[in-house]
Amino acid sequence: MINIKRLLFIVCFVFSITFNFANSTQSLSKDEIKSLYNYIYKFYKKNVDPFIYVDVKSQILYLIENKKVLQSYVISSGKNGSKYGAISGSLQTPLGLHKIYMKIGDDAKIGQIFISKLNSKRVAKIYKKGDKYPPNITDDVLTRILVLDGLEKGINKGQNKKNFNVDAFLRGIYIHGTNNESALGQPASHGCIRMFNKEVIELYDFVKVGTFVLIQ
Repeated sequence: MINIKRLLFIVCFVFSITFNFANSTQSLSKDEIKSLYNYIYKFYKKNVDPFIYVDVKSQILYLIENKKVLQSYVISSGKNGSKYGAISGSLQTPLGLHKIYMKIGDDAKIGQIFISKLNSKRVAKIYKKGDKYPPNITDDVLTRILVLDGLEKGINKGQNKKNFNVDAFLRGIYIHGTNNESALGQPASHGCIRMFNKEVIELYDFVKVGTFVLIQ
């Protein structure tokens, strides 16, 4: 005979595990965080707190300070992959060390569309998880922009040895809100780092111009 109390316990336990998994994001080990600090320190020999780490494998962006993860966010990086030395037109996310060169969108409403870094004042339809995203829709930059500037020459700054443009700033690589929230969690962008619109506001309000952004 089935033990009703035991069955209810198992059902509640499974639901709890599923709920917590769906509403949690990954963390980083102490060794992983240490290696990130070491990567940045070899360039600047100084305190770098806070900084942003984008893990393209897990499609997670981490906000790190005092050797701890303060917050983590699901993102989308380049649909054509990510690469050290990603060139203009590749639709790839540039790996390596960057900094926030500029913040744009202080007073913008959620969903407002930016074109060439200017607020058009038009509000986009935002496609959520489960929505069918039209295949030919415009890839909009929404809500907030964190403009990135590469710091590693020949990798994400300037040109490579074949004189191809690898410059993250000149390529227009940003962290920004997206109208395609349905695709977050998988590579889907044209090279930028896409975020949920509410979450990019949270990140935007915390970080300052000059904050380091390490993409690996």
